[in-house]
Amino acid sequence: MKKVRLLLISIIGVAIMQSCIKSSDFDFNKMASPVYTGEWALPLTTSHITLRDLLKNQDSILQTDQQGLVSLVYTIKNLTSQTADQLMKIPNQSLPVNTFSFPTTIPNTNIPIINLSSGQQFSISFTSDLPLTLANATQKLDSIYIKTGTITIPINSNFNKTTVFTIQAPNIIKKATRVKLVIPPIDISQATPNSSVSIDISDCILILKTVDGVANTLHFDIGMTMQGNDQAMPPNYTFGMGVRITNVQFASLYGNLGSFTMNLSQTVDLSVFKTNLAGGFQFGPDAVKLNINVDNSFGLPIQLNANTLTAHSDINTPHNVPIKLFTPPTENIINIAAPTVFGQTRTTTVASTNPNISDAFNILPNKIFLQATALTNPGSTGNLNFVSDKSTLNVNMDIMLKLFASITNYSLQDTLSFDLKNADQLESAAFRINTTNGFPLGVRMQVIFTDEKYNLLETMFTEPSPEMLKPAIASGSPDYKTTTPTKYQFPDILYDHARLLKIKNAKKIIIKAVLNTTNNGLVKIYDSYYIDTQISLRTKAKYQL
Repeated sequence: MKKVRLLLISIIGVAIMQSCIKSSDFDFNKMASPVYTGEWALPLTTSHITLRDLLKNQDSILQTDQQGLVSLVYTIKNLTSQTADQLMKIPNQSLPVNTFSFPTTIPNTNIPIINLSSGQQFSISFTSDLPLTLANATQKLDSIYIKTGTITIPINSNFNKTTVFTIQAPNIIKKATRVKLVIPPIDISQATPNSSVSIDISDCILILKTVDGVANTLHFDIGMTMQGNDQAMPPNYTFGMGVRITNVQFASLYGNLGSFTMNLSQTVDLSVFKTNLAGGFQFGPDAVKLNINVDNSFGLPIQLNANTLTAHSDINTPHNVPIKLFTPPTENIINIAAPTVFGQTRTTTVASTNPNISDAFNILPNKIFLQATALTNPGSTGNLNFVSDKSTLNVNMDIMLKLFASITNYSLQDTLSFDLKNADQLESAAFRINTTNGFPLGVRMQVIFTDEKYNLLETMFTEPSPEMLKPAIASGSPDYKTTTPTKYQFPDILYDHARLLKIKNAKKIIIKAVLNTTNNGLVKIYDSYYIDTQISLRTKAKYQL
């Protein structure tokens, strides 16, 4: 409503009364008797108001086409999904490599099965393919480029002879050199039968394989050499080994990245309709358009479904009207293309094709609610994809409202501060308002004076107000353009002494305005439209000489 305040203040004139009759202008205490009465008439203000004056400070962007037709554009900006490293985070995990127990003597005889005396040794080797646990079970990766992370390999045993474990991971390579990661040997002794090694895998590549139908596996080659000594062997040797992978942050992933669901939501305030009290618009054909731009830096296809896209009005019913971007069966489903080059972003642009979309905006919504889900790899399990750690989906939606509509009793209200000093020393006041209206809209008003607690003191019009602004004459289809501005002199607004005393203690003015198009017909609002207002004041005051 602040956007129309210039117009309203100019029209009702009385709102500037406190600036026209000030105690500094009429300091009665400084004047001597006797008391006379005098009358003054003077012009107060002349204003020229355009649409840009009325709509400045809007949350919307004001646009005009080549003919000057005005549109308000609201944008749902930067509705951003989770980043890939949030969505596909690799969890900490412990993977068992091997656990075994074997006898060293024949039971109940103490006869050794393996006699490792000093100078003798025993060697074995084995392999292990360990499936990684990923963000979800639908992922089948080819490689993971690691930004940071740690692999820890612990060994627990009851060995009482010196043993050396050598471990190779041929599928973990350094990114810079493409050579295999070196894992230091693990030494076991009678004094330290349990040991471990930790390896920094930052800037490494994990190459994953599918083994025996199990995807996402890492391969390890393990060798064990035990040296003989003079210590007697226990009845059984036990051994356990595992791999712990912790604090992994990836730089990129390659392979089938699987199916994930991301949730996006946002609320947009439509400031132009915030102050609507009643009445409404009926938008003309193609007056409302929604354009959607989706920036996708995930290297995989995504399906965006606007599960909830609703126009909401606090005032008009129905309070909630679903917005359907397209006709059935797709309605609010958008297929998002994927970039084909790592590090790039691909933009998908679609425009609403539903001719009934204006129905949602005829309730003059003050909010738009959007709740959407984005599904990666929809309907497919075999796609080869890629992502960087910071890949995201970013949705921008432009709501374009062409000012092409019929308007029926569109009601607005605003409250202004007011203070009329020395009202008891005024005999009367009268305002004369002349207007030239280039808008095809008629305006009726009521002005209510209240005290600080909003108790009613006085209304400007005792009967329903006639139009303060007569609508300009407009042509019909297809331009619906104003052809002749309308000049109008509103009947003088009179305040005698008794009425002035009623508003002496007024602290607030409540302004109610009702807008209509002629016969509720369609009009278009162009940026060349204007309102010229001239207000003059005739006042009669007591004064002392």
